[in-house]
Amino acid sequence: MSLKLQTVLIVLALAFIGCSNQTANPVPTETRVETSLEHNQQGAALLKAGQNDQAILEFNQAVDLDPNYAIAFNNRGEAYYGEGEYEKAFLDFNKAIQLYPNYALAYNNRGGTYGQKQDYQKALADFNKAIKLDPNLAGAYYNRGNYYTIKGDLDKSIADYSKALELNPNLSEALPRRGLGYILKGELDKAIADFTRAIEINPLDAQAYYYRGRIFADMGNKDKAISDLEMCIKLNASFSQDAEPVIKGLLSQGGR
Repeated sequence: MSLKLQTVLIVLALAFIGCSNQTANPVPTETRVETSLEHNQQGAALLKAGQNDQAILEFNQAVDLDPNYAIAFNNRGEAYYGEGEYEKAFLDFNKAIQLYPNYALAYNNRGGTYGQKQDYQKALADFNKAIKLDPNLAGAYYNRGNYYTIKGDLDKSIADYSKALELNPNLSEALPRRGLGYILKGELDKAIADFTRAIEINPLDAQAYYYRGRIFADMGNKDKAISDLEMCIKLNASFSQDAEPVIKGLLSQGGR
């Protein structure tokens, strides 16, 4: 079966750009601003480091000190999302929006929780709202591109991934997603370029190696295909079930 027929649509996911570039967002309102701000900043650093549990503790203190601190609610929502606690994340994003109705990042993030619930129409509405409020929010275009991928609208998904990459060339998550769109459209040279760029940005991207290797296999470039697929398995053993049969088939052709 060809790679194009085997390609499966991707599950919607958040692209967290948050916890940085916060100057355009609301600030704490109570007199204890410095303390709540410090807890939020400490939480943001922990969130960036992937220490979600510790980050949540800091954000808890920030919102306890300032119940109107929209950024801290949004950031705690991101930490909950990272822990897979999507309902808690949804409530925090919702609270951030209630406190600051023009909070583009919170709309983008809440859209991601709708996506996890497979409530895609509400997800799309939130991504559209985020883009309307902040046309330069790369993550919202990326997430909306995921929505269009799920719906099978490849032209719109590719356009949104392209816009996300225009705004943030280092948003490596968008490259393999767009590359999969190009595979489905049969534009394999463009797909290879995207997977190659994704690997340049993140050399540990097993998915990019896998799909580039599958394209090389379909194109008859056996050596490059085997090299990519072996690297994919080395980086992420969960790909072995799909990659190993392809490698065995290529090796059975001989001549390597």
